[in-house]
Amino acid sequence: MPGLLANDPPPGYLPPALSDYIDLNEQLGEGGFAKVILAEHRPTGQKVAIKIMNKAQLRSMGDLHRAYREIEAMKKLGTHHHIAQLYQVTETETDIYLVLEHISGGELFDYIVARERLSEKEARSVFRQILSAVIYIHSRGLAHRDLKPENMLLDCNNNIKIIDFGLASDPNVPLVQPLVTCCGSPAYAAPELISGIKYYGTGADIWSLGVVLYGLLNGFLPFDCDEDEPVGVLYDKIKKGQYEETEFLSDGSAAVLRKLLEVDPVRRVQPRQLLNDEWINEGYGSAMKWESQLQQETTDTKIVEELSDEYHMTDKEMDKLVKEYKYDSLTAHYYLLYKLRQKCPRPKVSFQTPVREPKPASRTNQTPGVQNRSNSVCLSVDDINITPTRRSKSVADPADLEEAEPEKEYVSPLQGTKEKAASHVENLHQLLSGTPGRQTASNSVQNRFGMAVGLVTPKFAKRIGKRVANLLTPKKSGDGDAPRQIKGNYKALTTSTKSAKDVCSEVQRVLDMLSSSQVINSYEICSNYVFKCRGVDDKRRKFAFQIEICLVPEFDNQMIGIRHARLKGDSWHYKNLITRLLENLQI
Repeated sequence: MPGLLANDPPPGYLPPALSDYIDLNEQLGEGGFAKVILAEHRPTGQKVAIKIMNKAQLRSMGDLHRAYREIEAMKKLGTHHHIAQLYQVTETETDIYLVLEHISGGELFDYIVARERLSEKEARSVFRQILSAVIYIHSRGLAHRDLKPENMLLDCNNNIKIIDFGLASDPNVPLVQPLVTCCGSPAYAAPELISGIKYYGTGADIWSLGVVLYGLLNGFLPFDCDEDEPVGVLYDKIKKGQYEETEFLSDGSAAVLRKLLEVDPVRRVQPRQLLNDEWINEGYGSAMKWESQLQQETTDTKIVEELSDEYHMTDKEMDKLVKEYKYDSLTAHYYLLYKLRQKCPRPKVSFQTPVREPKPASRTNQTPGVQNRSNSVCLSVDDINITPTRRSKSVADPADLEEAEPEKEYVSPLQGTKEKAASHVENLHQLLSGTPGRQTASNSVQNRFGMAVGLVTPKFAKRIGKRVANLLTPKKSGDGDAPRQIKGNYKALTTSTKSAKDVCSEVQRVLDMLSSSQVINSYEICSNYVFKCRGVDDKRRKFAFQIEICLVPEFDNQMIGIRHARLKGDSWHYKNLITRLLENLQI
């Protein structure tokens, strides 16, 4: 739909190239020229984030080349377990669409603010993950040049994912060539970068690592200045490299910081030299491993096999297509199947699952996504193989699964008896065939690959629970008038024993006060327990943040928490604003 801006697309609209995704009508973030929405990948059921960038706005700001550089950088990086994954790229006349890994845990910055500072053990764990990602980035011939906690997200397991490669070095320029562009965030910038001289991107990243580690251990930055002071004051402190070695630092961590925050870039430590550092490896017993768990040069044979089954191609042909990494629907499917396999590891025991048959020699080569795939079946729970596998006959009746011969003998983890495990599988088959309203093959809708919607697919298996026994217990319907329960206590900075409605009223009172004093411009009530606030700071920069009333885990239901998240704007202004808001609450 030409003429639409990225900030105002029609609800649920995605271009035809992204037909594999369902827009979940939830906005994850927004900026001056882009917005990020939540979507679901139809074939795998995995959630993704789709970044939509308006080309006209990028062009007017002179940043269109930066957007393309970010894309090229992420393609060159491939995949790493501590870097946000790029799945797919497509472009229309007006917008650029990036399909990215959905990372739900929030910014590392917010995590540090909520904890005030991290223990040395936790800081070490987080820093090891960051360090492994940076070493990998440098090994791929890139420098990030904007490393800071705001560009590091936490996934649902509190693992680090580095994002935002918009300021990365040119993928086509070798790292041994010095750079001249001054970029990044001032508080994290290396002395040589702000001095206006030529510098190396890797050295600038190393300095930023030191600032990040200092922030993890202390809860504040080594080099900072007051808001009313000119930025030159900050630059002078950085050039001198003098910072406070606080009481929170052990001898080991202080030694690592001195190596990282070395003013002379020639004497500054190289990241790989830290792999065998005693403090870095304390409690781990061996040197840190930084390599990617999924190499681009060598594909995962199980996933290639699954894709070749689905698209009616030989394994060799599919392997060749995957290795092209065009970042189209096939690349996305490959990476998302790998992610699904990481979530649902290979089974401890194989129940009566069908086995793949050899392909007929006369099969005609077909293009992915055009012809129907063969029938497939999957019982995707913790103790069952998650891979859809070829069968010699139709699976129109789910009860037919019972006729399949077992691949091998097994010992069930359920009470140690095969009979108990078999009864669970039989109950599962009865549940799927007898549930009111569930489609059978005779009346199910065929999707674009010819697979009957409603049969046991990876997407369905993801939703039916982690244990077969859980399927036999209906889920209780949620109370739509109650706040949601969060997963981590750190996300609730303030708690109260008052009721959720009383806390909501108090939050609204303080927001009214901040609005009347023009600290914020406005706020809206998105739901019974969510407030979205907007404003402009003293430097005329727009900001937005969200306040949510929630139930705090590991307490009874009467313990209410207040969760907050920065949507856009300066992070330190946001921190001060949140502190002021919480100080005025009477809960």
